[in-house]
Amino acid sequence: MRKSMKLARSILTVAAALAYGSACLAQNLTLPLSSAQVACNEGQLGRLLDRTSTTGVSLENGAATALTTLISYSNSVGFYDGLALTNEGVRCNNGLPPLGTPEFYFAFNVNPSIRSLLLNPRRPPLGQVELSREETGSNLVKPSDGNRMILTINPTLASSTDSGLLVINNFLVPPLGSPYNGFIASSTKPGRGLSEDGLLTACHAAFTALDRKVFAILQRMVRVAGRPGACFLDAKVAIFRGEDPHTYRIDAYILDLDGAPLGRAAAVLQIDWTGAGVLTSGTLSILPACSGGSQTGCSTASVQTSLYLIAPVLGGAERQHGKSQGVVFDPVTGPSAPVPVDFAALLGDTAWNP
Repeated sequence: MRKSMKLARSILTVAAALAYGSACLAQNLTLPLSSAQVACNEGQLGRLLDRTSTTGVSLENGAATALTTLISYSNSVGFYDGLALTNEGVRCNNGLPPLGTPEFYFAFNVNPSIRSLLLNPRRPPLGQVELSREETGSNLVKPSDGNRMILTINPTLASSTDSGLLVINNFLVPPLGSPYNGFIASSTKPGRGLSEDGLLTACHAAFTALDRKVFAILQRMVRVAGRPGACFLDAKVAIFRGEDPHTYRIDAYILDLDGAPLGRAAAVLQIDWTGAGVLTSGTLSILPACSGGSQTGCSTASVQTSLYLIAPVLGGAERQHGKSQGVVFDPVTGPSAPVPVDFAALLGDTAWNP
């Protein structure tokens, strides 16, 4: 009898320890951040997007797909990765063709280079920055295709320049023995401007593996429409963490047809997950208008802007399906009501949320 009671107590003790361990694991999958850390991340990504441009087919050649560039953090140290894409919808203009062309993806990362010694030994050491494309996450195309994209980052001290730029594109690598077609897979330049802008110094080291997983997944899910109806504008999107361990922030910067900024639609995404890090459900909310020009954590868009999540698709082959309900910021009426997000359904056809 005593042996049975001892065994029962042992089983209960082990079960309690496992339950406690699972609770701790679920609690520590992400960490809380301070308001200053969140503001630092928001400012960094905003300044990097200011220096970043993605170009494709121009409107001068007729209707052209709208482009979105999303960027976030790639590791706990605070370096960056991102995704440029062609939207299913074309830019807002007259004579729109039918919507529904599959999205094409162009994945990239931005990292300081370890090497600071330059070719000329008489030049002092200088920090370098490398911009590289990730072919495993990209649709590479012919230089003449309508889905071509060129990504540029200005790492210099000048606000506008034609030289010293980091430039890559999504052109196919030609077969061995064929003429060079202009493809650029990586670019390394001095990063004085990025350094002066505080973009090469981490705000903190609190990002976890789950944070980085969510950042990468949201790059494939977050989409922006820049005006009412089936009409798109180019957009730049920053994805970062909120203060609460279960919140993520999205800043969508809208660009007019001439590239002029039209402000920012800011959103908060609350996400729930299991102890094993499986995303389950969430809530997407748009943030209200700013009361001052230099505020963060609020919306400044001067045109009606909708932000929504899609189920990830195979770039270049599949059209969007299973789109969740989105949220809208209107400069006159303000933010729409929050909407629920079913991550289990949106990610059900992927291998990213087992």
